Amino acid sequence: MIDLIPKGRYTMPIPDHTHSPDSGLVRSFHRALIHLCERAQRDYGHRPTRLLQMIDRHGAVKAAERLVADARSSDYLTRMWEHRALENTVEALILNPDWGQLFSPETRASALRKLEQLGWSPDGVDRMEAV
Repeated sequence: MIDLIPKGRYTMPIPDHTHSPDSGLVRSFHRALIHLCERAQRDYGHRPTRLLQMIDRHGAVKAAERLVADARSSDYLTRMWEHRALENTVEALILNPDWGQLFSPETRASALRKLEQLGWSPDGVDRMEAV
């Protein structure tokens, strides 16, 4: 089996279609999303294969949009919920004010709705009761 995230830094190339006026912001988001993937594997033992494939095919912003637009919860979101780490999700990253201009209000609302359904609040306080 091929290790999707080799030991050390994962450096998936940033797709060429990011040459827009906001390409610096897009590249920064790309790095943040790859960092989430690295952290998921390192800290939680979850290799986010589908997310990495989507980033490779569509770029980080489009991958995030597609993931949030899907009515089903991703394996990544479910795994982070199981570990009580919703702050380490694609949805939470989309809601970060640093990336606000990359996403439509609809995408941000979908991200918030998914997180709220799992007990997360916008102020970062986990509403889930301790198990």
